[in-house]
Amino acid sequence: MSIRLAIVGCGAITESLHLPAAALQQKAEVKALVDVDLQLAQKLAQQFGVPQVHSSLTDCKDIDAVLLATPPHVRVNLTSVAVANGYHILAEKPLANTVSDCQLQIN
Repeated sequence: MSIRLAIVGCGAITESLHLPAAALQQKAEVKALVDVDLQLAQKLAQQFGVPQVHSSLTDCKDIDAVLLATPPHVRVNLTSVAVANGYHILAEKPLANTVSDCQLQIN
């Protein structure tokens, strides 16, 4: 069984590192790309064969985990959404901009 993954944030790191690395994995499958720039997400989805494209993490279906490849200031909210939906989370560093923001994410 493979882990069904959503990648949130479709910038240069996702395009050049996360998606190519995920394509090499047998136990993980990227099922969704999420970005406020839907055109960018759709371009990458077509290029890498990702079936879902969304502008919000709350719209993702049938995923187990999220990779948060976004700027740190938006990760607090995204982490809360992921936790509320029972997703496993892998976040780029730093987790947030302040210690208090990190503490919000774990409470």
